[in-house]
Amino acid sequence: MNEIAKFAAPQSVTIGPITGSRKVYAAPKGRSDIRVPFREIALGDPGEPPVRVYDPSGPYTETAAPIDLAEGLPPVREAWIEARGLAAAKARAIRPEDNGNVSADHLAPLCPATRTLRAGQSGQHCDVAAIRKI
Repeated sequence: MNEIAKFAAPQSVTIGPITGSRKVYAAPKGRSDIRVPFREIALGDPGEPPVRVYDPSGPYTETAAPIDLAEGLPPVREAWIEARGLAAAKARAIRPEDNGNVSADHLAPLCPATRTLRAGQSGQHCDVAAIRKI
């Protein structure tokens, strides 16, 4: 029988452009290292300009993005995070409450990709006001 295990890891994912729109990127003034993704959606009236909306879809809607489900997405912010001086940290063991206290037969498989876990430093915080200015 060709039965898929209850919580088997996916073997493929839908990728490619979204019909009727195109993905574009914008950079804040003076920050060419930051690319903010947007989607330009064509309207029915050819005389109207396309509507631009924020696009959080990641590389999945790129024309030819290589997606490796076992490796995960490329760590595009790793150099930026490392430059902030955050030390590598050891991960704690996963606890039942991390997964909603479900029984083992309901757990999804762990992500096989490995990433460097980093610990914040005392006094560090996210400056939301500064982020909103971008």
